[in-house]
Amino acid sequence: MGTNSDNFLAYGTFVGFAIIVPAILLTYLLGANLTILELVIDVIGFALFLAAGIISIINHKDRYGHNHSMGLAIGILSIVTAIVFILDFIFAMKNTRITVIQTRAVNV
Repeated sequence: MGTNSDNFLAYGTFVGFAIIVPAILLTYLLGANLTILELVIDVIGFALFLAAGIISIINHKDRYGHNHSMGLAIGILSIVTAIVFILDFIFAMKNTRITVIQTRAVNV
């Protein structure tokens, strides 16, 4: 089992993205388009789920050497979720044109 910091990272990641992902899906159902915010969320989700997964796999044995298969399963599923986030990022970057529009003030 991990330390309190490890658990806080995992719980925060799971709860945070349990709120964020349905909100993004709902905006798509309401007709929204891809935004840069979603790309940032994909990268952050990849990093957090990968970190939580690696930590869960490393700490799936307690200090007495007993295996906790739940920790191993959570670690593997977290890494799979991280892969989904990075694939979503790659496909979004491939299929999206991001343009920056500059405006200049007109002197009157």
